[in-house]
Amino acid sequence: MFVVGASGDIGSGVVRGLVKNGINTTAYVRDEQRAKDLFKDELLTGHLTIVIGDYASVDVFTKAIEGHTRLFLLAVGDFKKPTAMRQVKGTFGKIAFEQGVRQIVDLSSFGVRVCGKQDIIGYMHTTAEEKL
Repeated sequence: MFVVGASGDIGSGVVRGLVKNGINTTAYVRDEQRAKDLFKDELLTGHLTIVIGDYASVDVFTKAIEGHTRLFLLAVGDFKKPTAMRQVKGTFGKIAFEQGVRQIVDLSSFGVRVCGKQDIIGYMHTTAEEKL
């Protein structure tokens, strides 16, 4: 399993759960030292590989996703750039599919509402899912 967003609260829980169940996992993170500190026990199992990259590191992602068939895709939105999440998920999803991934788990908050109306968080997730 390849996990994008692996060092956050949700992503780190996903990584730990996968490794605990003996599933070979690749954690895609921005900060190598943080990941090594965060996953020191999981790294000892031999089931975890860390890849350093970010949303702009398309070449790194493309090479690292090779050989994987499943992707957990957690992209963080930027309120100043509400379409950025859509671009990231669209790009990463397309690359993953081209490299052989056949299952993508996408974490979504598309249902977020304020006073019954979709807010910016919901908008970012909705448009990202449409692109994915």
